[in-house]
Amino acid sequence: MLVRGRAISEWECGTIQPKLGNLIEWSGRLHYRFVVLGQDGEPLRGPSIRRPGEAWEHFERRRLASPLRNRRMALGLSQTDLGRLVGVSKDSVQRWELACVPPRPIAHVVWAQKLGYALGLWRVRSQRGTRICGSCRDGGPQMADSETRRRPGRPGGF
Repeated sequence: MLVRGRAISEWECGTIQPKLGNLIEWSGRLHYRFVVLGQDGEPLRGPSIRRPGEAWEHFERRRLASPLRNRRMALGLSQTDLGRLVGVSKDSVQRWELACVPPRPIAHVVWAQKLGYALGLWRVRSQRGTRICGSCRDGGPQMADSETRRRPGRPGGF
C-alpha cells in the first residue's frame, strides 16, 4: 500500500485520521488481525469464509461487524438506540452492520465499547503459501496461539 508522506504527517499531527481499510491492511502486513473481543477478552468469531469475488477488506469489515450486530440484537437494542449511544444515525449503524461503509476507526472502537466489547489485535500465522495482507486469495490468515494476542490495556489493544 502506497501512502504519501504528507498523509502520514497529517495523521501524526491529528489533521486527518487513517481509514479502517488502511488499518486492516497494515495490521495484516504486520501479522496481526483486528478482532472483536468479548467480555471475557477472547476474540469473537464472525464469518470465516469469503464470498466469491469479495475483496479482502470488505470481508474483514464484515467479519468485524457480525459479532457487534449479534450483540446489539441480543441486548434488544434497535439500530436507532445504538446510534444514539454511539452518536451516529440509524442509517450509519445499518451501513456499518452490512459492511457497506466502514466506520471511522474511533467510531468502531466506540461501537464495540457501547456493546460491552472491545477491539484488539490478534497475532496471526500464515497458512502455507499465503500472504497476510489485502491480496490474500484463500481465506486469509489463521489465528495464532492465545499467548500472542493483544488485549485492551496492553500495547495493541483498544
